[in-house]
Amino acid sequence: MNKAKQILSVIFWLLFLLGITFLSSDSFFDSKLIPKWVAFGALFIILIMFNAIGTIMQEKHRIIIYPTMSDMLLIISIILISQSLLGFLQYNNLPYHTTQGISGSFDNPAGFAATLSSGFPFVLLGLSEKKQYRKKIHLAALICIMLGLYFSYSRAGIISIVAVLLSGGLKFITNKSKVRIILIAIWTLIIVALFILKQDSATGRILIWLCSLKMIEKHWLIGYGHGGFEAHYMDFQAEYLRQNPDSRFSMLADTVQYPFNEYLYTTINYGIIGLCLIIIYVAYMIHRYMGNKTPERHAALLCIISVLSFSMFSYPLMYPFVWFILIYASSILLSDLKIGKPSFKPIPYKIIASILVILACFTCYKGYSWLNAEIKWKKVAVLQSYNENVLSEYSRIYNTLNTDRYFLYNYAYALYRANNFDKANEIAKECRLLWADYDLEMLMGYIAEKQKNFYLAEFHYKTAGYMCPNRFMPLFSLMTLSDTSGDTKEAVKYAEMILNKPIKIHSSEINNIRSAAETVINKHIQVSLN
Repeated sequence: MNKAKQILSVIFWLLFLLGITFLSSDSFFDSKLIPKWVAFGALFIILIMFNAIGTIMQEKHRIIIYPTMSDMLLIISIILISQSLLGFLQYNNLPYHTTQGISGSFDNPAGFAATLSSGFPFVLLGLSEKKQYRKKIHLAALICIMLGLYFSYSRAGIISIVAVLLSGGLKFITNKSKVRIILIAIWTLIIVALFILKQDSATGRILIWLCSLKMIEKHWLIGYGHGGFEAHYMDFQAEYLRQNPDSRFSMLADTVQYPFNEYLYTTINYGIIGLCLIIIYVAYMIHRYMGNKTPERHAALLCIISVLSFSMFSYPLMYPFVWFILIYASSILLSDLKIGKPSFKPIPYKIIASILVILACFTCYKGYSWLNAEIKWKKVAVLQSYNENVLSEYSRIYNTLNTDRYFLYNYAYALYRANNFDKANEIAKECRLLWADYDLEMLMGYIAEKQKNFYLAEFHYKTAGYMCPNRFMPLFSLMTLSDTSGDTKEAVKYAEMILNKPIKIHSSEINNIRSAAETVINKHIQVSLN
């Protein structure tokens, strides 16, 4: 590779990794994550288009060139140093004594820690570089990763680092056995300290895992399908807490969007078949490494081990940088794979390239339509206005975003605020097929109450209360519903439940709800005296 091509490749991949790691935009509801995935998808479209067109035109040189491993390791270290430094800048702005760690360019510490830990093995590999300036950059990245994971308070991230070190990663750092033992001991103590510091979080995950296992019992072979966890999990949590009202999990239960375990998530959505595919992938990557052991291939395998370890306690596959690391590591382990010539006549490369160009163009069209709809949705949603023009815009983008549960919820809420209760109920039911959620259940209760369907409203409020027993709003809604319908006895019952309910986090809203409950009880006492 000549110097110009090498520089071009470094610039291209540096910009790409910057995009999937740092890109954000307030034009989207999920301003931190969606732009990163857009950049990730754009890269593959670009690679497919230019390489396919090059094949059709029979060009000897591709416009997109690929970097050397040394250059890619340097790029990864630069990205991880930058991500860590951004996190460090946030540290002083965190509330005092908080257990919410730094998050870098992500909306929570999980994305920050997943990014650092997934790239960690390649940083270790970079320490063996011969050029001193590169070696120093990798050493700086190593220090930044260690400090970043510590200040992120990510147990999953620290566990993944320990797994990498125990799987042979320490040999990239030192050959001294005493130093290795000390490093392992330090990180193990940090893990124990974080589990003690965040006991409520650890206990809450036990509830999630118990309910997730109950889900798997129902559809263990092929799962619930794509989005199955989101569509059904909260119903299982509600049923568990309904049957166990005195459970120690009641005060910790909250709205759950992910089981904090990629293996459970895969099994729930795709059954044992999906889980077996992961096992086959991992086993094959190990097989490829065992057939040709080199430091580069060892580092690639450690990247996979890092992600596998992180996946036991979090959701690293939500982030595009982690997918990039997995793809790059897999390509290294498959680089020596020899494919024999097919016994049948292969399809001409030009035909395959032409099909890929057509598919890429179609994907661009669909992607543009989706991006345009997402941007329009954000524009109308932030207006917090529910007039005819806003509802018309929602209606126009409905066909594009009607499989997005968050869009459907927002659309149903806008219709509810516009007093279009029948249409709001219709959209809310569509959303309910995709999403079991506390806020959605409450909204459906409000809609049913406006439609004078008090029995259905009561059902939704009770369901929301079982989903998150520590919340006060379901009881408040049940109290006001009973009071409005003239059922004084029920209203007083719910008012007493509100006043006797332990408070997880004090707020002005809870104070107002308790005041309203006292008013209901006092009103009943006055009526009884009269």
